[in-house]
Amino acid sequence: MAIRVLLVDESEELRNMLKFPLLYLGFEVFEAQDALEAIGMLEHQAVEVVITDWEMPQMSGLELVRTIRQTPRWQTLPVVLLLKESQVHKRNDLLTIGVTDTLVLPNEVRKIAAKIKKAMLA
Repeated sequence: MAIRVLLVDESEELRNMLKFPLLYLGFEVFEAQDALEAIGMLEHQAVEVVITDWEMPQMSGLELVRTIRQTPRWQTLPVVLLLKESQVHKRNDLLTIGVTDTLVLPNEVRKIAAKIKKAMLA
């Protein structure tokens, strides 16, 4: 059975950059344009991993992580946070607030499948 991934970002271009390699590797991919849509999707879709951008309108990726961690049925759901190169220095702090792993764009796109599998084992 395919691993079900929810990609959350307002940029369709970025979602496509992540989605197509995942589809090629056999993952099942769902997409949300923002954190509020993602929460609605989590209510109705069973996914194994959430990949979210940090900076989004209305509700940031960090706020989405907090919401996921505060919701009992999602508390253990792995969340990979997308970072820009300029945000890498915050990696360790992010792990302490509930982010399972991080992915630096565009440098680590080729590592996306490995990051998902690692997050699921965490």
